[in-house]
Order: sequence, then structure tokens, then C-alpha cells
Amino acid sequence: MHLVKHLMVAVVITTACSIAGADSYVPELLFTLAYGKADNQIGVWVPEAPGEAGGGPPAGPTGIAVGPDESVYIADRVNDCIKRFDQYGALAMQTEGELDNIQDMAVDSAGSVYALGGAGVDLLAKFGADGQLLWRKHLGDAIPVDVWRPFGGAYGDITIGPEDTICVRLHGGRASALAVLDGNGTFLRIYDARAYTVSGTLISVARVPGERLASQVSVRDSEGRLLASYVANPVSGDPSLFEGAAPGLSWRYFDAADHMYTVVHASRGYVIPLSAELRIPTDVVVTRHGPDGQPLAYLRLPSFPFMTGRDLTVDADGNVYHLAYGDAAVSVVRYRLEESPKTYALRGLVSISRAGTRYVPLRLVADYTGAQVRWDSHTKQAILLRGAAGTEKPRSIKLAVGEEGLLLYRGRLWISFAACQDRLGLALSTDRKHQLAYLQSEGQRASRGACIPADEQWACAR
Repeated sequence: MHLVKHLMVAVVITTACSIAGADSYVPELLFTLAYGKADNQIGVWVPEAPGEAGGGPPAGPTGIAVGPDESVYIADRVNDCIKRFDQYGALAMQTEGELDNIQDMAVDSAGSVYALGGAGVDLLAKFGADGQLLWRKHLGDAIPVDVWRPFGGAYGDITIGPEDTICVRLHGGRASALAVLDGNGTFLRIYDARAYTVSGTLISVARVPGERLASQVSVRDSEGRLLASYVANPVSGDPSLFEGAAPGLSWRYFDAADHMYTVVHASRGYVIPLSAELRIPTDVVVTRHGPDGQPLAYLRLPSFPFMTGRDLTVDADGNVYHLAYGDAAVSVVRYRLEESPKTYALRGLVSISRAGTRYVPLRLVADYTGAQVRWDSHTKQAILLRGAAGTEKPRSIKLAVGEEGLLLYRGRLWISFAACQDRLGLALSTDRKHQLAYLQSEGQRASRGACIPADEQWACAR
């Protein structure tokens, strides 16, 4: 085997959905791992000549997953193991023994690892959170013959279902189903579905005739009762992102809230040569869909030179993790899902700035959002009471002067932009032209007002 040489470095491309109120992704480089056979490295191999043993597409990591403690699991197919790293790139676990030809993996809520591999991709193994092998069995023996026979014994990906059940996708021809096993590898039942989410819903997906990427999605409970049905068409939100997209969806993911994430392969007008014989598409487009199928957020990013396995995943909160390959190392990049802030109809707020921190009057923010403010002169704390009178006990939020973004200036309490966001859940904007801060609802503009006079320490927020 040979390590990859002179491959192009992936450049991050993120694009937020252009529809109103869309969420967006913010990239964050977590850590980088060099290629190799050492414990803190990841194996990668590319054939150097046509017909070389094991030739064909390049062999790299065939799966990435995120554990309950946000640790990152990578299926190192070349080195026949699965490795767990903390979010700083320190090796925390490596599975014992060797599992040949790892094709997919999944991690349950306790940190146990399931891997699907073997020469026939029919060997399922379970490892403890410490990497110790707990059991290994052939799926042909674990799943009854009358269940897998219609699918010709072809096994696809594995996912974690409700109560840490293991879902193995069976597929053959155009048919597919889910075989569900418990944590000991004992067969429980089969579902005619594409996914069995951790919340206990069954998701079925079918192509929409005449549409390149649209899917008809049906959501059912575990008893088969229909809960929802909708069409998910990623192109409907921002068609420009799908330039060069190949027909059909490559993968689908689900977060803890059952948002569906579809993945599409696309090309940016050219292909990346890996060898004289091999060329592949360059990009993937990830779309986050709401419960009605509408696109809520987009992410388009380079995914070369390897697409032999799942080089991205989605965690329970909807953040996307991606393996970005370079010429000597692979980087783990997390794209944080930033939800669109809730907006409120507030008038323009006078704003002041000190040492780069911006503040607005606390009393005005409270008045416009229906909160009450009480001042404790002994503790030097402002107490905000939020909640509708007569309907529930008001929620109390305490802010101390000099801490948590609260300031006492010219006989008035001021709260910082950051504290408004972190403590009150309010996102403020700045009107630089008129030197005002305001919260704004759709279709409304903030009213204008005068800025407080500046002195040596204070100035209008800019």
C-alpha cells in the first residue's frame, strides 16, 4: 500500500440558504491527522497503476461518527480498526483486533461501537466504549433466512435506532428494508422503511417521477400508522447550489429532532484527476429539511479526493462533521448549525460602546419584550421576570452589575449585546448609519432616535 501524494487540499465552501429565516453553517477546524499506520494517524491508499492489487477507487476512512460526549469516531479501513479522538485530536480509543474491509459504523448512546465489514460486508462486530471486542457475528446467521433472502444477502449501512437498537439496511435491486437487532445482535423485526430514527419514527423515501432530486417522504410510528407525508425537494430553496448535481440522493441523515439531511454529489464544472484512470466529482451539497420537507439550510463543500465511504455525518443537534483531505493529512471540520435568531418588533434603541463592547438600556429591552425589571440595591443585581402574568410563574433571570454584561452608567442600567443573546435569547442588530441598536421583525423598520453624547470613554456603537 502507498500513501497518497500530491493531492489537492480541500477548500471549505459554505453557503447559507437564501430563503427567509434560513439557518446557516459556521465552519470550525477541530484537528488534523497525518496519513499513516500509527495510532494517531489515519490510513489512506490509492492504486498507483491500473490493475494493481486492490485497485479501483482510493481507500480512505469509510465512516465518521460523533459520540454522546462529542468525541469523533473514524473508521480506519486501511488499518482495520475504528479510532476515537477527542475534539482536540488526541487518540482516546482504538478497537482491538482487526476487522477487515470496514464499510460502515455507528455509535450508540453509551459509546459502544458497531462496525460492518468482512470480505462479504456481512460481518457485524460490537466494541465496548474502551475498544474491547464484545462480539462478532455474520448477519446471515443473525438475521433469519426468510428475511434476508429477498434481498440476496446484500447489506448496506448501519444506524442506531430507538433504545440503542441496531438497524441494518437490506437492499437488493430496487427493494430495501431495515432489519432491527438489539445490543446483543439478536434479531427483533424487519421494517419496510429507509430509516428508524432514535425518536421511534419510521421514515420511508421514494423517488418522485420526473424529478431529479425530489423525494416522497412518509413518516410512520413503530406500529405503521402514518404520521406525516411530504415531498422533500432540496432544489426548491436555492437552485443555484445544485449546478452540476448528479440525479438522485446519495445519503440521508436524521438528527435527534428528526430533521432530514439529504446529500447530493455535484461537480464544479471539472473533475479532479487522482490517477491516469480515475476521475470523480468534486462537491457534495447537504440540505437540512424541516418537518414539511422544505429546505431550512444548505452546505456545499468540496469532498475530494475520496468518496468511497461516508466522509461526513450529522450529530444529534444538526451540526455537520466532515473529513477534508489534503496531500499529507485529513482534517476534521465541524460545521456548526447556527439557528436564525428570533426577531422582535422593537423601536430603535440608543446604544453606547466601551472597549469594543456594545450596550443598550436594559429597561427598554425589558419593556419591549414584556419582562419586568427589579433592582436589588444590596446585591447590585437586576432581576428580570419573564412570563405572561396569570398563566405561569414568571421565570427569574439575575444579572449582576460588573458581571454578565450588565453596566450601571449615568443612573441607568445597560445590557450588552452578548448578554441579550446569551441570557435573554434576543439578537440585536446595529444600524451603523443612524448609530442605533434594534430588534426587528419582518417587514418592519426600527424608528430613529438620537445618540447619547460621547466622551473620552464612551461613544455610540459602530
